[in-house]
Amino acid sequence: MAETFRADPTALARLAAATLAASTGLSDAWDSHRPELAVPAAAFGNTPASPASARSHAAATDAGELAIDRVTGVCDGDVDRLYRAAFAYEQADRAAAAAAAAARRPGGGRVIAQ
Repeated sequence: MAETFRADPTALARLAAATLAASTGLSDAWDSHRPELAVPAAAFGNTPASPASARSHAAATDAGELAIDRVTGVCDGDVDRLYRAAFAYEQADRAAAAAAAAARRPGGGRVIAQ
């Protein structure tokens, strides 16, 4: 006998909303703090290592931006999939309820030829 899998559409929709909120929060936090990471090259001093330090800082900032973009992109895709799954389970629940109601009617939901 095959096992059945059951998911609560409401819980899936709540998870999608929470995932979207987390993704938006992460993106907003990065955007609001990004200007603070824009350090002028002169701030790294005038030693022989200063230019390399400035380049490393810029590269790390760029890598952080890429990471945030990738994480929020994955989250946004997950949100879409969670909402689609919630909708599919809701539709399946409605179809099962309609089939159960039809089976309880006289004649088991079948049309009886007269």
